[in-house]
Amino acid sequence: MGAHRSEGVTVSVTAEQVSSVIAFHGHVCPGVAIGIRVAEAALQHVGRARQDEEVVAVCETDNCAVDAIQYLVGCTLGKGNLIVQPHGRNRFTFARRADGHAVRITVHAAKRRSSAQDEALIARVRGGRAVDDDRERFDALWRRRADDILAAALHDIVDVVVLQDYVLPPRATIEPSLTCSRCGLATMASRTREVDGEIICDACWHEAGALPVSLTQVGVVRSSHPQGQSHAEARAAVDAIELLPRLAPSLTGLAPGQLLQVFWLIDRAPRSFEQLQHPRGDESRPRRGVFALRTPHRPSPLALTTVELLQIDGTTLTVRGLDAWDGSPVIDIKPHAPLWDEQPLVVRPERAGYTAAGLAGNAQHER
Repeated sequence: MGAHRSEGVTVSVTAEQVSSVIAFHGHVCPGVAIGIRVAEAALQHVGRARQDEEVVAVCETDNCAVDAIQYLVGCTLGKGNLIVQPHGRNRFTFARRADGHAVRITVHAAKRRSSAQDEALIARVRGGRAVDDDRERFDALWRRRADDILAAALHDIVDVVVLQDYVLPPRATIEPSLTCSRCGLATMASRTREVDGEIICDACWHEAGALPVSLTQVGVVRSSHPQGQSHAEARAAVDAIELLPRLAPSLTGLAPGQLLQVFWLIDRAPRSFEQLQHPRGDESRPRRGVFALRTPHRPSPLALTTVELLQIDGTTLTVRGLDAWDGSPVIDIKPHAPLWDEQPLVVRPERAGYTAAGLAGNAQHER
């Protein structure tokens, strides 16, 4: 995606509009003032959304600026044309669906030097230790800073870059609602899961203690092998893992011939699952608990595979024995450590619920 700088004509936001934005937001602050200037630049280069999703805004922060953008540009969460990515940085992308025209607006980092007194005042108010007239002085300081932002030349506040070949986010979809069996409320289908035939919304699932966690993708699997390989085929397959270039130093100490443990996400597994399942879907075999199986139909679709490292080329690892789909996200890689990963007690496959015939069959995700 290429980009070049663009200079446009000045579009003013009226004093009446500024007052309306502040009333909508609830108070005056530097954040909402920045949002007003960002919206001014967006109106200048892209225009206002007069129809549903005509203009899409992608905001990389969830701060006060977003309210001004909603009010002035007409992008809202409810219509699906306001997308908030809470990265905490003041960068905003606006795009027209009609012709794909898109701009990225970046707010300049503040160059203001606050006095020690102002910094102490801000720290007391934010820390809940305000005394005497601290709150009034803080509000006055915030108003002055907001006024400075609104009075400055637009190019001193933001930088605008036109994006070439920008890929717009998909349109908002109208989903069917399902009734949660726990709370009884209608919930978007994509925000539910079916557990043992019971529809449970995400909120009830989390309230039951199944809290979400955040994982970081470090790479991706590149495989040309079809799904549904036999166990022998999967273990003999040679595939690649493409890691993020910035993680090159993390490969220091690895060498071909090592065994690695690859943690990867079974990202195409369904959210729904049954706690008791027939191994590999074979109804002739008794049901087992999901924690006694390697099925992808599980509460957390995380997989672990031990592979042989064949080659390192930059940040691309060539490995043997990775039973992951092409495009599967890689979450982590660790060296196989005999001290921790090999048990002194050898467990027969039959004790673990596997038979020789089963191992020879379709092993792609008994997973």
